[in-house]
Amino acid sequence: MKSRSLLDSFRFAMEGLVYALHSHRHMQYILLLSAATLLAAEILGTDRVGIIALILATGMLIMAELINAALEATVDLACSTFHPLAKVAKDIGAAAVLIASCIAVFISALVLLETPRITKLLGMTGDKVAPSPLHFALVGAVLVIILVVLGKVWGKKGTLWKGGAVSGHSALAAYLLTAIVYKTNSPLIFGMAFLLAFLVAQSRYEGGIHSLREVLLGALVGLTVSGVMLRLLV
Repeated sequence: MKSRSLLDSFRFAMEGLVYALHSHRHMQYILLLSAATLLAAEILGTDRVGIIALILATGMLIMAELINAALEATVDLACSTFHPLAKVAKDIGAAAVLIASCIAVFISALVLLETPRITKLLGMTGDKVAPSPLHFALVGAVLVIILVVLGKVWGKKGTLWKGGAVSGHSALAAYLLTAIVYKTNSPLIFGMAFLLAFLVAQSRYEGGIHSLREVLLGALVGLTVSGVMLRLLV
């Protein structure tokens, strides 16, 4: 068997992820819930350890769903008719996803219920924590990426890397522009960041990779995420 390069392995892995996103609706739901959980964690003032715990929990759930999808495809390939052992294999795979889901829910509840804003709301000790610029930048970028991926899947156009119903480059550029403005009040830095964001969006349109509508939609996604986070956090 011919050995594969690291680039080939990465490409095949991404093809598997794209297939799972298109063929398994549960994957889309998990991504949406992951985005909602991260946004809630940032709004409630979760610290760095809590954010890491949430990322690990949701990542474990995504991996369990991917393994279950691979198991289902293997069983369907090996057995075209009903067989009790095929049912057992699929049921066990579903059980793995169920356990991962329960663990993710437990960790999410544990982290979110102990945030300063919740403890203050419940009358427990806890001071309000100012939003961290690092959290704002990283968590928001993850939310933007999730929304862009779902937009490309639902739009059924292009690929995750090129084209699609939403311009991911424009979305991230618009969001990072807002993150830079949040970090500094310098008009010069804002102007330079705005110019870079504009050039990114313009390059996607001029290169024929995205239409003007897709570029503007991507920018709207980035600005919407940043606007919601700023409105709720600050």
